[in-house]
Amino acid sequence: MNGLDLLTFGTEQYRIGSWRGHRDTGYLAPLTAPEHISRAGLDRVRERLARRGYTEVLTAALTAAEQPVFHSAGFTVHERLHLLRHDLRDLQPPIAEGFRLRRARRWERRDLLTVDHAAFDAFWRLDPVSLSEAVHATPVTRVRVAVDRGIVGYAITGHAGDTGYLQRLAVAPEHEGRGIGRALVHDALQWLDAHNATAASVNTQEANARALQLYERLGFVRVEPGLAVLRCDLDTRS
Repeated sequence: MNGLDLLTFGTEQYRIGSWRGHRDTGYLAPLTAPEHISRAGLDRVRERLARRGYTEVLTAALTAAEQPVFHSAGFTVHERLHLLRHDLRDLQPPIAEGFRLRRARRWERRDLLTVDHAAFDAFWRLDPVSLSEAVHATPVTRVRVAVDRGIVGYAITGHAGDTGYLQRLAVAPEHEGRGIGRALVHDALQWLDAHNATAASVNTQEANARALQLYERLGFVRVEPGLAVLRCDLDTRS
């Protein structure tokens, strides 16, 4: 499919589609408060995905409050994520040389995906649809790139009201260790602070020790419990 669809069942809303371009893996993101998510609604979503030919479904990163109803419907933990939060006080400018930061241009999406695919393993890589979803996940969003004879890193940052989100951070592996990630994160925090956000959140894989160390060094603190991506097999028999 070419995008994500919105499903509405009474008071429940879900966004569904393909998990980052995988033909056999569906994607499910609840857009409803946890107390309004029902097993019946989840069953209907799974039936819709199965009819499209997906053999399994993965969820968006779910909070602890969202997970119980999914578990009761047969979903299990696929991967856990650290959730971190920054209170946006006492921001200090990083020292970075050899590259510059600027706003990304619309026609550079392919270059962003090239960096993204080099920085992440196959499971977490974005495709054009999931990149667009990340860009439009909040009412106000900014995409910044680090440039050194081409794009070597990028960050997607957004905010909804006074809450900020670092949606995505990627640095080309051959340019790691130069302070590019640090500069992009600091730039994102400064922008959020200037737009009256009082806190910023980010999540990262539990196994990504390098990213965790970067965020904690820049003032993020872990929020427990974290998040989890859940998984469920789909019955494609009809």
